[in-house]
Amino acid sequence: MHRKPESGLLPVDTELERTLRSLKKISRAKKATIADERVGQTVEQETTVGRPPMQDTMEDFWRPVIQAAYSTVRQPTVDANNFELKPALITMVQQNQFTGHPTEDPNKHLGRFLRMANTVKLNGVRPKVIKLHLFPFSLRDIAAT
Repeated sequence: MHRKPESGLLPVDTELERTLRSLKKISRAKKATIADERVGQTVEQETTVGRPPMQDTMEDFWRPVIQAAYSTVRQPTVDANNFELKPALITMVQQNQFTGHPTEDPNKHLGRFLRMANTVKLNGVRPKVIKLHLFPFSLRDIAAT
């Protein structure tokens, strides 16, 4: 019993490793192109003959695009002449830093931070000002950017 060859079959690729390397190269170029486009540069996309263009994955969309490395929170001015965060307080806050790791609970971090920040009172300085000056010391890694 003989079967008819189906017309929808692809030819056998005898150079699998070479094809895989070229597909990886195209994939890396596509990811670099996407990254360049997100920061405002226009780069021509590579397409291969006979293959559909590569689709964006969910991973390409969930990463935030950081265009400027500045904080949107303004530090308030302090009217007190001798306002200074004590090194011991900064060290205590840095011992419980928030890294932004998915397993960390930001609400627990804020609770610990507020407990530590509420232990300090300075004449002529509002508690909010102390917290705003102290908070950057409680962040590191991804959370600090």
